[in-house]
Amino acid sequence: MYRFNQKSFADKNKDKIELIKQFGKHTLLLYADLESMQIIEDSNIVALAQKYGVDSGKLMQFLKSRNIIVEVTTDTKPPEAKPQDNTIQERPQETIQPEPPPKPSIDVNELTPAERNVYNKYGENGVKVLRVYDPKKSFLQISEESGVSIDSVVEICDYIRSADLVSTPETAQTNRFTPKIVTDIDEIENEATDIDEFEINKDQKDPLKKYVIKYKLPLHIAAKFGQDGKIVEKYIDQNPKFRIVDALIALKMPMNRFLDIIQFISKEYGIVKTRKITRKELRSAYGYDSYAVYKKHGIHGLILYNLLGGDIGVEESIRQYVRISGDRDPQKIASIINSINEVLGVRAVIDESAVERALK
Repeated sequence: MYRFNQKSFADKNKDKIELIKQFGKHTLLLYADLESMQIIEDSNIVALAQKYGVDSGKLMQFLKSRNIIVEVTTDTKPPEAKPQDNTIQERPQETIQPEPPPKPSIDVNELTPAERNVYNKYGENGVKVLRVYDPKKSFLQISEESGVSIDSVVEICDYIRSADLVSTPETAQTNRFTPKIVTDIDEIENEATDIDEFEINKDQKDPLKKYVIKYKLPLHIAAKFGQDGKIVEKYIDQNPKFRIVDALIALKMPMNRFLDIIQFISKEYGIVKTRKITRKELRSAYGYDSYAVYKKHGIHGLILYNLLGGDIGVEESIRQYVRISGDRDPQKIASIINSINEVLGVRAVIDESAVERALK
C-alpha cells in the first residue's frame, strides 16, 4: 500500500519531465490520476498502466525510484487502554467560531485592464503568469518564476498572445494605450484551425452509384496512383472519418501525394466531406499542449510533435517527418523539436548536426 509523495513544485516538474521521457507525453494525465488518490495499491498501478498503455512493472519501478509514491506503514499495535474515570466533570460549552475565509493574495480592485481580463478567465494564476510574462522566456522559466504549473502556463501564455494583452515592439505602435479585450471565450475555443478532417461516405442510396463506388473506385485509384492508391483506398475503408495528421502518420505517405488521391476521389465520385477542426478539438485529439506547437509551426509542427510522442525514437521520427512533409531543412526541423521540448518543459536542445545525422 502506498501514498502519493507530496513534493515541491520544482521537484514535481522534474518528475513529470522524466515521466514524459520514459513513457510519453500522455502520461502526464497518469501523474494527475496518482496525485488524486489518497491510498494507492498495486492493483491501482496495474490499472493505470493498462489505461495509459505502459508496462506496469516498469511504471512501478519508476514511481518507486523517483520516490513519487511511498509505502504506507500501518501501526498494528492496539492503543493502550486508559483507566476509566467515573467522575463526572462538567465542561464549559465551547462556542465554535467559523474561520474567516482566506484573503486572496491579489486585490481585484487594483488590477489593470489586462490583468482583470486574464483574471476573469484563469483567476490568480493568470495574473501571476501575466506579471512575469515575456515572449523571450521559455514556458519552464515562466512556470518557475510564477509558481504556476507548466501545463497552465502553456495555456495562459497562449491566451495572453492571442488576446494581445502585452505590448511587444511589433505591436507597440498599434496597441499603445489599452489591450484588446476578448470577451467571448467560447468563440476563441471554437475557432477553426487549418487541420482537415475528412469523411468518406461510400454508403449511397442510389444502387448504380453504390455499385460504381464499390467496384470501379478501387480499380480507378489503383490505375492512376498505383500502390499508393491501393493503400489509401484500404485506409479509408477502415477509417471512413479521419484527420489528415492521423492518416499521414499511419500511412507514412507524402502529404502532397495523399491529398492528390483524396482530391481525386472527391472530384470523380463526390463522396468526400471536408471540414476544419477547431482549436478545442485539436487539443482534445492530440493533447493539452499540442495547440502551442501547432500555432507556432502549423501542421508540420503537429506532425512532428505526434511522431516524437510515439515510441520510435527521435532519429526515426525525423526520418518519417521528412518523408511525410517533404521538409529537409535541418535548421527548421531542429527549431520545431526545440519548440516541442520547450512546451513540454524538457531541458534538451537539438542542433542542426543531430538532424543531419538522422537524415544520412
